[in-house]
Amino acid sequence: MVGVQRHEHSRGAIVVDDRWFPILIGTWFGESVSSSLDVFYRFYDEQLDRAAAEGIDMVLVTDALDVLRPSSEIRERFARETALREPRIQRHVLGSIVATRGGVVQAVVAWLVHRRRGLWIASVRDMPAALERALAKLDQAGVPRPLGLDPRGYERPPRSLAPMRRQA
Repeated sequence: MVGVQRHEHSRGAIVVDDRWFPILIGTWFGESVSSSLDVFYRFYDEQLDRAAAEGIDMVLVTDALDVLRPSSEIRERFARETALREPRIQRHVLGSIVATRGGVVQAVVAWLVHRRRGLWIASVRDMPAALERALAKLDQAGVPRPLGLDPRGYERPPRSLAPMRRQA
């Protein structure tokens, strides 16, 4: 169990949150860099292990409302890292919901959907909608909802990068 972890770098951050497992929340803002992917995939591996151990399926919610377009290097690494986990994802992940405003990020989501036809992925315009979709996905699969998660009351992590801290 991670709770909430934040990794910042000079141009952005990622916040991972498993407080509402089996709904996982990853919040990206600013620029995505290699160390952000390291944090995300370490978190994802831990959660895939947890899902397997508990015999429960999960939903990944990505808050990409304030992320910049990822570089081609980051997109390729994301695809490569995800492909390495494909069998485990197919067994334990019901789907993924991405909250995004920008057409560029939506295009990246569409690209990932094209590359990963077996996983249900949806794009929505805000976090309450993303969390409502995640809860509905759990309901459809007969997976118990996490206690205390209120989509309309959810507070997104702060975007401030000051004071700067770099966390491993």
